[in-house]
Amino acid sequence: MTVNPADAAERGLSAGDEVVIRNSAGSLVMTVAVSDLVPPGVAASPKGRWPKLEGNRANANFINVGAGAAVGGSTALHPAEVVLEPHGKAKAHPSAR
Repeated sequence: MTVNPADAAERGLSAGDEVVIRNSAGSLVMTVAVSDLVPPGVAASPKGRWPKLEGNRANANFINVGAGAAVGGSTALHPAEVVLEPHGKAKAHPSAR
């Protein structure tokens, strides 16, 4: 999860920290990267690999509340509004996977 340096500082985050990303769809733990290439207020993440290949068996699609695509059952939309909190200080969302 890449965030702008101002957003990282506001949340007390540094590159390499773990964060919980959560919304109504669930929650996911990711590692922080910091870059001014990401605008303030935006957290960017690659979709990732197949969930079964990820250590936590989930990728960024698990927090996407977008409509499903007709082909393959993937998400039709990739943006997701989320809350980003330092891991260990956050409570996992009840629907966490």
